[in-house]
Parts: sequence; C-alpha cells; structure tokens
Amino acid sequence: MSAIRSEKYVVRPFEKLDSAEDALEAVRLDVDEQSYEPGSVVLDAHSLSASTLHLSMPTTGEIITAVEGTPLSPLDCGVVIVARAITNRWSHVVLRDYVRYLQYDEGIAIDRSDDPLVFADRGGFVITVAIVLLHELQAEPLRPSSTGTWLARREFRVVPERAEFSFSPDELTDDIRSQFSLPASTPSFVFVDRDQLVGADDLSEAVSVYLDTDILRLLQQSQSDALSVHIQAELAVTTMSAVARAAIDAISDELGRDATVVDLDEYPPISQFYSQLAKRLGQGSISSLLALIDDPDALAAHLRAVFDVRKHTLAALKSTPSQAANDGGAS
Repeated sequence: MSAIRSEKYVVRPFEKLDSAEDALEAVRLDVDEQSYEPGSVVLDAHSLSASTLHLSMPTTGEIITAVEGTPLSPLDCGVVIVARAITNRWSHVVLRDYVRYLQYDEGIAIDRSDDPLVFADRGGFVITVAIVLLHELQAEPLRPSSTGTWLARREFRVVPERAEFSFSPDELTDDIRSQFSLPASTPSFVFVDRDQLVGADDLSEAVSVYLDTDILRLLQQSQSDALSVHIQAELAVTTMSAVARAAIDAISDELGRDATVVDLDEYPPISQFYSQLAKRLGQGSISSLLALIDDPDALAAHLRAVFDVRKHTLAALKSTPSQAANDGGAS
C-alpha cells in the first residue's frame, strides 16, 4: 500500500492577491489606548470585559485600490469582520459590506452591547478581518471563484491572562477520525502540529483539540454540571501533557539535538508556556519541569493535581442517580 501524504498547511492556489494582503497590513485592534497587531491579545479580566474596542483600518479608497490590483472586481468582493466567542462558539458579524460601498471614517468601533454572548465571554473572543469574494464566479485558473473565499485576512485572539494557553475543543467528526485514522468510538483526540508549533505566535494555532460531537454538545449545554467539569479537567490534562511534550520535541527536531533551557530563549511563546506551566505545577524552574516532562505518567499525575481532578471525580460520582439514592438512604 502506498503512503498517504497530507499537507500541514492550507494550500491556496491563487495568484496576484498581494495587493489585498498589503492593504490589511495596516489593520490594528485598539483596546482603550493600547494598539495591538494581529495575533494574541492578552488582557486582564477587567479590560477583557469592559475596555473599548476599535479596529484601525486602511481607508476605503485603499481597500478599493487593493482589490482592483487583484484579478477580481470590487463589485464582487467585500470586507467581512466577524467576532467569535472562544468558549461558547457563538459568532457575531460586526461588518459585511461590498468593497465598493464601504463607508467608515477612522476605522470601525465595536459595540460590545451588540452581542454580549461574544464580547462578555470570559474565555475571550477572536476578531477576524477579511477581504472575501461575495459572488460565485466562473472558475478560472489561479483565480478565486467560490463565494466566501478570502483574499486576505487578519485575526486577533483576545484572551484573559489566565487563559493565554487554553485550547477550546472542536467537534470530533467522522471526517476527523478518518483523517487521523482513529477508531469510530474514540471520544477525544489532541493533535499538535510540531512544525507549526515552533514558529507560532500563539501556541493554540498549532493545537487542535477534538471532542466527540455528541459529548461536546451536551458539554456546552451543561458546562457547570459535575460530570461536565470532570470531563473538562481530564481534557485539560491530556491537552497540556501533549503540548508540553510536543513543544520540547519540536525544538529538538529543529536543532537536531536535545533542546536545553537556554535554547528556549529563541522560542518566546514556548518559553512563556513552560514558565507558566512550571509555576502552576510548583516546579522551581523550567529545568525541573523539563525533567518532569520526560516522565509522561508523572507529568499527568501532577497536572491532575493542579486541575483538582480528584475533587471533580468525586463530585461527578456523587452526582450520579445511584449514588444520590444511596446518600439519601444513608441519611
């Protein structure tokens, strides 16, 4: 049987879209008086929930000119700005309009009250700014033709300080199981793209956490139930263990030798991840953490202690009908 080769990155077989990319280089997210480039935006809890949000954008004329520099017409393209909650997966369209008819003066103010489910999400939210094709066109080589295809985009992942390295699960569908050759009954799966991990500004860009579709839906409907909390804690242990192991392996693969603490200075996001993890696990240094990572079972045990898995397990067991009946009879 011949080997199956899968691409690690999205292949975009288009040309002459550079002008659209260049136009979005000017996009910034202004949080109160602070301006942020696309990528991870880490805020304290108050700023996350109460700060004013404003997108600094290229002028409408610059966007029109940029699209005119592509094989597409401004009459077929639009600017779409979407905000998506990280925890509850709810989305809100901030702006959707044709390039030709765009109207704004000094960027776009985001009104939090338009959708509290997104902008009041304690886990944070993602704001995507994109130039997209809004019409279906006749297919031509190297030119976008399908509605919704983006010419250029920028993303801001706005998260609280405590959740900078949180990884929200996606649905583990049959297609995902097939892609990774997983058994049909697999309830969860964590995939870490090592190649992308070493260059990521935000580690979550290289981490995909999947949870069975039915389990995920029930979990979202009752996030505070004892069993749901237990599942979330165990998934956090699995994910953190996988990322911790993959990060040091990825650096070692790139260097062609075992990575050391000194090497981590060249990879700030990974170094910061290990620094925070060491602090949470009560390790005196990153060196001691790396020694712990060499023992996967010990690392998982320490993480279960940090995430209070014992307490959550007991609460989940006591919440079952049989246990509740026994407790009632004992009283």
